[in-house]
Amino acid sequence: MFSELPDDILLAILQLLDLRTAVRVGAVARRLMRLPRLLTDLVIDVGDLIPHSWDFSPHTAEHVMATYTYATRWFLAPSKERSIKSLRLAFHLKDPYLRSIGDAVVESGRAERLEFAIRAQLNFRPRHVHHAVFARRLMAFVAACPVAFGWLTSLTLQNISFSDSDMPDLLNAGNRLELLSLIRCGGSDLEGPNLRIDAPRSSLRALEIRDSLYPGIELTSLPKLDRLFCDDSFEHWAGNFYVRFGDVPRLHHVNLSSLHLYYCYGNPGQLFPAFSNLRAIHLCHLDIKKMFCLHCGRAGHFQSECSFDPLCIICSKEGHSSVSCPTRGKPLLLQSMGHAISGGGFFNIDVEPIRDEGQGDQFAAVVKFKGAPLSDSQLSDELKNLVDDLWDWQVTKVTESEFTVKFPSRATLKMSTGSGKLYLPLSKTGGEIREAFLAPHPGKALPSTWVRLTGVPRDLLEVDRLMAAMVMVRRPLEVDTLSLRKWTTEPIRMRFQCRYPERIKGTI
Repeated sequence: MFSELPDDILLAILQLLDLRTAVRVGAVARRLMRLPRLLTDLVIDVGDLIPHSWDFSPHTAEHVMATYTYATRWFLAPSKERSIKSLRLAFHLKDPYLRSIGDAVVESGRAERLEFAIRAQLNFRPRHVHHAVFARRLMAFVAACPVAFGWLTSLTLQNISFSDSDMPDLLNAGNRLELLSLIRCGGSDLEGPNLRIDAPRSSLRALEIRDSLYPGIELTSLPKLDRLFCDDSFEHWAGNFYVRFGDVPRLHHVNLSSLHLYYCYGNPGQLFPAFSNLRAIHLCHLDIKKMFCLHCGRAGHFQSECSFDPLCIICSKEGHSSVSCPTRGKPLLLQSMGHAISGGGFFNIDVEPIRDEGQGDQFAAVVKFKGAPLSDSQLSDELKNLVDDLWDWQVTKVTESEFTVKFPSRATLKMSTGSGKLYLPLSKTGGEIREAFLAPHPGKALPSTWVRLTGVPRDLLEVDRLMAAMVMVRRPLEVDTLSLRKWTTEPIRMRFQCRYPERIKGTI
């Protein structure tokens, strides 16, 4: 039988259960009733007592906290058979039960680890105006139970607005406090003040701030603080929330949300040069799909994880950074080239061609109606019936009475526009048609050729000087550096673009 097991085995089993289940197990047999009060690691959470109906009337709130206070005092009744190692109490700021809870903690003896998780009243979602009421109630609880708060090693507070003096008083009362967690907490005024923590004698080692209602946090002096977690997913301050650091010599681990950092987390020593111990910075609440890499411009990863070629923001090309962009600081300049040779002159501007993929030869016409014009779809149907029913007629309305139409071939365009008249039999409508004027495509790139140069002045025997001086001959593309080194015995070779390569006899 279960009840016949030794006490130490039964206690080990009960330690793995929540308190509600442990109490139910104790009701199985009279011998087991005393065992839950011998547990050494206790978690007494008011959430275990909330009715499943979630019907939180004021009477229900009173009933829940009254039941919780009775259960806490029952579990923490002094006993010579046990010594509590860890105790976690999670409850609501509801009078008149707080003093009884604090007294029960003191009467049970000092636990090795003691944690309070104090939340707002459970029967409503508090507004900011209620936060200050909870703060006064909390500070009265601290003043009434100084011994219990002096034993605290961890404290979690939720939906409380502190005055300027509350936080120093709270830290001074908890001289063993190592972890402080603030959830949706703020100042007494919604617009301020900042949370300023100046506690040079505090034992606080970890500070956790979630959904802060403070406009900023100033850690003036926390000499033993080594971890900071600031998860500001609540966007009350629209990204203006900030954290400032003072005397925090042991701080080595910082976790900030994307409202505080956007990049530069790869080298925390440069981000916070005063922190020689800082080893890690983490970002949270980042939508990775909306983030883009500052190295390659692609979405979905960060610069420290990028494996793509760099993207230049000046010329929008990959392969080099903006610092080393060849066009950096060079304005667009129209140059006259090749005029040293009769009939070979031209004008040049160094730009990258704009790609216009899929634009081959186009055959377009303009259709103009004298009377009421047809719609785009009606004109398309007429042309399918009249010319080619398999062609995708792209009809574009230009004015109220004019349309442009793309024809499938030069032959069909000539046949349709030859007379200048267009009759559409389906709608029995007539109009004028003419071939559309299309801007001529620019010519292809000029051909290139190699040229040998002799008699070049000594002062021009550098690549950049030759490239600048030889524009009078043609557009210079490159210099054969090997021939440049042999200029005393051989001509210098350069490659040019020009209109008529045949007019250059090979040597200039």
